[in-house]
Amino acid sequence: MTSKYNHVCRALMPLEGFRFVDEEWTQAAGLLTPTLKLKRRKIHERYNELIVSMYAKSAAATQMDGSEYDSLH
Repeated sequence: MTSKYNHVCRALMPLEGFRFVDEEWTQAAGLLTPTLKLKRRKIHERYNELIVSMYAKSAAATQMDGSEYDSLH
């Protein structure tokens, strides 16, 4: 499934699979705004280790430290 989308992201960093989380992303959990938009910074803070593992090969080459997140948003 990820190969279907990696051609779009080839210039950035290709995904190495996908992960499921055992938490609902809700306002109460602090991951959604009142208008149901994602609180990307909160998600990044909470799931940083998981996100980095999804880009394992590319992250090793670029030493991903979170600054990439800021440059994308």
